[in-house]
Amino acid sequence: MDIKLRCPHCFLKISASDEHKGTKVDCPSCSKQIRIPSPKCGTGLDVGGFVIEQWLGNGAMGEVHLAKQTAMDRMVALKILPDECVEEDEDQTRFFQEVKTLAKLNHPNIVSAISAGEFDGGAYLAMNFINGVTIEDKINSGGTIAEKEAIRCALAIAEALDYAWENNGLIHRDLKPANFMIDENDTVHLMDLGLAKTMDNDLNLTVDGIVMGTPYYMSPEQARGDKILDQRSDIYSLGASLYHMVTGLAPYDGHSSLMVMTKKLSEPPIAPKVLKPNLSVKMCHIIDSLMQLDKEDRPQQWSEVIQLFKSNSSQAQKKIHVSSDKSKNSNKGFSNKKTASKVFLILLIIVLIAVIALAVSLLK
Repeated sequence: MDIKLRCPHCFLKISASDEHKGTKVDCPSCSKQIRIPSPKCGTGLDVGGFVIEQWLGNGAMGEVHLAKQTAMDRMVALKILPDECVEEDEDQTRFFQEVKTLAKLNHPNIVSAISAGEFDGGAYLAMNFINGVTIEDKINSGGTIAEKEAIRCALAIAEALDYAWENNGLIHRDLKPANFMIDENDTVHLMDLGLAKTMDNDLNLTVDGIVMGTPYYMSPEQARGDKILDQRSDIYSLGASLYHMVTGLAPYDGHSSLMVMTKKLSEPPIAPKVLKPNLSVKMCHIIDSLMQLDKEDRPQQWSEVIQLFKSNSSQAQKKIHVSSDKSKNSNKGFSNKKTASKVFLILLIIVLIAVIALAVSLLK
């Protein structure tokens, strides 16, 4: 079974075979050495009533496993958090409080929590398992996401975050295409909501790698290390994710997280229309609005973002109707021209017959 992880230096998504577990290999992108983790939990282990069946990967949130909840006979995504996230009593208390808040969320586009508990000095979290693919996987396989589909996905995420913010004051802090999952029914799901704050309080940013938040998508204020963040930080991250969806490239690049964040704080990204000239003006306007460097210049509430997305969809639909109406009018004009031609031809024939008749009568 392949092991899935990210290079902590350049953030490339990597797959490695089982035989490389616990060893060091060179990243195929940046050539820096990375350690292939050996999972803390093996197949068949019972963690709080959840029996592990498959290791899905490793990330900032720790290990992720596919597990079966024996009591309910259902599959779940089981996250085993790093020990350092909950090593103090107050850390564990805060983590379980946040999980309880997450469990209360009831929204069709939010992956909800099922259960949480302590395990081997750390903690685990069981969440609904979504059988599907992430937007990141779609980008990697297809290059870009069509505008209409990108807006549909972004709208679903915005509505989920609007619900979380208005009802519980929750922000995500790590919005990115890898956290947008599309299931077999084409429903969009937001993953890892509510967990990033726990990670942020306990893990620090380093020069070569970043644990909390992905630098390509995080807001300038989050990159600066501002302690107080609100929904406007997530609004920027959704804009950056939308940028990646429609252009196929992240807004900023660099060989380290420090380089990416330095660019983010000092210069705007390349205009999306430069990368994809066929992008609509409306889409470019939306991305620009969401990704303003100063949070005061962005939409201030999720409701404004939702309206932006919906107006874009309505305008696209309106264009279709207008085009259809023009086609009908064009056909109608063509039909009128054909009728006029027929009348003229008939009149011409009548005149010719009359002329011939007159000529014949004169000859007699």
